[in-house]
Amino acid sequence: MSQAEDLVDDFVHHAHLQERYKTAQGNKVLRYIRKLNKTIAEYLLKKRAIETKKEYARVSRWIKEQCISFTSQMLGIVEKDVMNHFKAETDWLSGEIDEQKIPNENTVVKEVMFAAFNDVDTIETYLEALALRIYRIWDSQLRIAYTTGISTKQIVNEVLDGR
Repeated sequence: MSQAEDLVDDFVHHAHLQERYKTAQGNKVLRYIRKLNKTIAEYLLKKRAIETKKEYARVSRWIKEQCISFTSQMLGIVEKDVMNHFKAETDWLSGEIDEQKIPNENTVVKEVMFAAFNDVDTIETYLEALALRIYRIWDSQLRIAYTTGISTKQIVNEVLDGR
């Protein structure tokens, strides 16, 4: 094969690895969302019922804290993954590009973390919005449980099973 064909093969292989990386990141976020929902569900199943307004407020606050913790945990994971990905990219490019042209790792990570990726959200605001949506789903079901007197088992089934 010619050098050009080898280079094209390298880029095709690299593009394939990039797609696998994005898929793995998406799957990781889903795994953590499932873990968050499972934690909330287990907590609610121990409660059995939401009978007082004070109890509703306490459980709602606990769920909100879990969602905030989820956001900060995911931000840390994504930042670490971006750093590792940047290192892998610089290793891959080290033979092709002059080392002086490679930007600083911290600059790249900050740019990735704080730049808008869909003209609206940064990674941080996206994860915060995701956690807020999770909280609102659980909180709305808690309100229904408090006002109608249904059990927490029914809440868990509604949120996780959609029945």
